[in-house]
Amino acid sequence: MYGGLLTTRSSDPHQGCRAVHQSERSRVQRSSTPALALDGGPDGLAALRSIVATAPQALAPGGVLLLEHHHDQSQAVLDLLAAAGLERGCAHRDLEGVLRFASARRPCLR
Repeated sequence: MYGGLLTTRSSDPHQGCRAVHQSERSRVQRSSTPALALDGGPDGLAALRSIVATAPQALAPGGVLLLEHHHDQSQAVLDLLAAAGLERGCAHRDLEGVLRFASARRPCLR
């Protein structure tokens, strides 16, 4: 199926490692969610970088990638999508009006 995905979606750990405070780690441990699941690296974009880097090969021509991100990461995510060669990058608002998602499309074959 690699190279044939028409649409894929990701919800990643979009908090920077400094944002995962000790109190949060304690709550996470009580809920048995691994702390790593909340840690997106120094800027919160580590998982998205990995996903976006492979998206052009994983998506079918014209396929769409939809990503969830932290409310203050829209421009950084759109920059990652453009740098990977994906087209029509767009930020989308959640139900509260907060920019929370980004999408882009793999170019169609010509």
